[in-house]
Amino acid sequence: DTAWSTFQGRSSQPDYSASPQYAVIPLSENQDFSVLSGGSGGDGSSDGSADGSSDGSSDGSSDGSADGSSDGSADGSSDGSADGSSDGDGDGDPEGDSVYLNSLTPGYWYQPAGTMMADVAPDITPVGTNNETAVVSAWGGAALDTDKNRMIVWGGGHRDYGGNEIYTFDLDNLEWTLLTDPTPNDQIVVTEESETYQDGNPVSRHTYDGLAYIPSDGCLFSQGGSRYSSGYSTKATWKYCFGDQQWEQLADAPDAKFGVSTAYDPVSEKVIVRTKYYISEYDPVANSYRTLYHHQAGFWWDQSTAAIAPDRRQMIIIGGPQSQYGAEFGVFDLETYNYWTPTFTGDTEIMDAIAPGVAYDSTNDRVVAWSGGSDVYILDLNTWDWERVAISGDEAPGNAQSTGTFGRFQYSEKYDVFVLINSANQDVYFLKLD
Repeated sequence: DTAWSTFQGRSSQPDYSASPQYAVIPLSENQDFSVLSGGSGGDGSSDGSADGSSDGSSDGSSDGSADGSSDGSADGSSDGSADGSSDGDGDGDPEGDSVYLNSLTPGYWYQPAGTMMADVAPDITPVGTNNETAVVSAWGGAALDTDKNRMIVWGGGHRDYGGNEIYTFDLDNLEWTLLTDPTPNDQIVVTEESETYQDGNPVSRHTYDGLAYIPSDGCLFSQGGSRYSSGYSTKATWKYCFGDQQWEQLADAPDAKFGVSTAYDPVSEKVIVRTKYYISEYDPVANSYRTLYHHQAGFWWDQSTAAIAPDRRQMIIIGGPQSQYGAEFGVFDLETYNYWTPTFTGDTEIMDAIAPGVAYDSTNDRVVAWSGGSDVYILDLNTWDWERVAISGDEAPGNAQSTGTFGRFQYSEKYDVFVLINSANQDVYFLKLD
């Protein structure tokens, strides 16, 4: 049987009677001897007040208790003494590979303790009805930096949180970094149409599935969203380049959409963007959009997530339901520019999930999706058949955020693992599949 497990580092021989089931992970010399032991964790859910709405007329906010965490005693982490991390710089590997991630056994979820995003939050809390937890819980997305093998998280927005700081999580050393400081509160002055704060940096926003990483530029790409504090959507496109360490506003998208879906296409080296009426490609060299597909009736869904299978030239978009429109499940052909809906079979309930995590597994040429609990769903791209893969054990990530997961579930080809950021107040999850 497989099991959900929390990695707990110990400085001495573990008590083998403490748990009925565990597995030993091989570690390098001079590291702590560690075991995988069953346990209980936080449920990762937002409360009922995070209602999934996002339009300008509704408040669309998640209240202070909807931060993705359980109560203070059950925050999804292991105990304070179990740091569970390998330090990347001191593991004896000149390439800085994570001994921890290289040691994972297929069929298990892992949650190294000491990896909560909230631990590196700004000293001064920016304005808003929530704190930094809303960067994740308030319709927040993420992107995977495939050059430096790190997750990039940026969000906030609407009434939830005015902070526009960027967070990164390094998969090699299992460490969070507060990459940029938020705009000072006295410079967070906005009107309904404000795109920037007084310091010239972009206002925070619900980022949905609007984030992508552009390797050719070494930049984070952001399109659309629900802006602080009006909640209005925007056609504006931004990028943050890690070399220059500054934001730059780019060309506008063809139209505005709250729940935009984006994915980077490594073949064309462009970002594919699905807004309300259009599927377009953004060219980072020309700084321009080109329309590929016009949907006359409109893509009305705000709760969808996209992934690209580059060799197949397909962009898969799934998620919902959104009011009377039901769920979205479509495939966009990146060569013929046709948008179509295959006949999906198998365990299709994942397609009704609110903005599930959707990632392309480039090693095995498959799409894997997650939307809470212990199970994941694997999509066969030849047959369009979904398979629900059950993973047993006492400690699962629990509920997904009620507002969606979006891009906070990604696949790292370097380690052949999936990474999940479910809450700012939970440690990061990893999953290795067969």
